[in-house]
Amino acid sequence: MSLTRRLAVALTALVVLAASVPPTLADEDVPRLQLDAQVGGEPTALAVVGSWLYLAIGTRVEVLDISRPSRPSLAGASRPLPNVVTSLVVSDGYAYLADGWGGLRFRRG
Repeated sequence: MSLTRRLAVALTALVVLAASVPPTLADEDVPRLQLDAQVGGEPTALAVVGSWLYLAIGTRVEVLDISRPSRPSLAGASRPLPNVVTSLVVSDGYAYLADGWGGLRFRRG
């Protein structure tokens, strides 16, 4: 293969590779996240009903008012349950919780 042919193949491969690389975002395009507050620890389940966020964190359920998404506020929390809450569903004013060996529990909201 001649030198000209090899250069043409290499240039074509370079153009194909450059076209397949996704564009990068400029610094001004990257959203900036700022931590305003922290609630509890590692969440294990959550449910959203209207402007209320029910968040299972360990052995508790915390309820946050999210009517102002930029400023959620803690509205209340359950007493500690015997086990870690693994699942959470809210329906008709009741929170149904599964907490491992503790079984299914429900709380009036």
